[in-house]
Amino acid sequence: MNLPWHDALLSRFRQLADKGELAHALLLVGETGIGKKECLYSLASSLLCEEGPLLVCRHCHSCQLLAAETHPDIHYLVPEEGKAGITIDTVRAVVEKINQTAQVAARKVILVPDAERFNRAAANALLKSLEEPPPETFFLLSSALAGRLPSTIRSRCQIHALNSPTREQSRAWLQTHAGDQAAIDELLSYWPGKPLLVAQQGQQWLERGAALQTAVSATLAGKGTPGKLAKQLSGYSLSDICADYYRLLLEMGRFLAGLDSAILSAELRDAVHKARPNAFNLLRHAQDVLGLSRAMQAGSFLNEQLASESLLAELQACIEQ
Repeated sequence: MNLPWHDALLSRFRQLADKGELAHALLLVGETGIGKKECLYSLASSLLCEEGPLLVCRHCHSCQLLAAETHPDIHYLVPEEGKAGITIDTVRAVVEKINQTAQVAARKVILVPDAERFNRAAANALLKSLEEPPPETFFLLSSALAGRLPSTIRSRCQIHALNSPTREQSRAWLQTHAGDQAAIDELLSYWPGKPLLVAQQGQQWLERGAALQTAVSATLAGKGTPGKLAKQLSGYSLSDICADYYRLLLEMGRFLAGLDSAILSAELRDAVHKARPNAFNLLRHAQDVLGLSRAMQAGSFLNEQLASESLLAELQACIEQ
């Protein structure tokens, strides 16, 4: 996948690889939705291509194996199905493979697209290989949460921060990769600089956002109980609802302060204007929503229906106080 905003960095990596000067362990850090994984894979393709590393021919035997997802010299460190983190057994299996001779290409590549998901034992099991890898072996890691990586992993990698694309770059790329062209600007207002996230989740976000704004509008207008309105959101995950709702509350606060918002629907603007919820209470409520999101990220399990009801009930309280 061609991501023009990463071209300069990829070109630099390829030139270093051609000179034999590429670091054996790279960690790419940056926000979700900017193409970190795609950048890793593009570099891996260059390293494995028979005509590489300055290019990817897409015709050689190695490139054909990559396209078929059957290349024996590329290995992935990802969580096993049903597990949240990368385990020590997964690491040991990959380390055993990379200590063998490459089967097709001149190099071996290990991709770690979500490096923050190592558990401590798995990270420790990888340290020796990271520090003293077999010849022509490259570890390519990426993370949107690099601060969660053990310092022992970070210190053994050369770290590069990936830039987010500009709005113009995002829009140009989405014009050939997104289904709903009319919604591009709206989605980029919500996810600025994250075109891959827009392309992957944009339509679902539009549907979820519309349902959420309808439920919030009805809550502010007193047109239903929190329990009844929460059922309209039951088809969406609570973590997604919380993320959208937090942003929505902040936009409502901006609107109350007299600032324009490209996100609020006409229905919700009207409901906010008529209900005039207390701005301080809205901000406090937004902080509670953020706390709920962080609790779920930390592994807390909640009854999603009851949690959605509670959020809407707290919104009602912002009007009544």
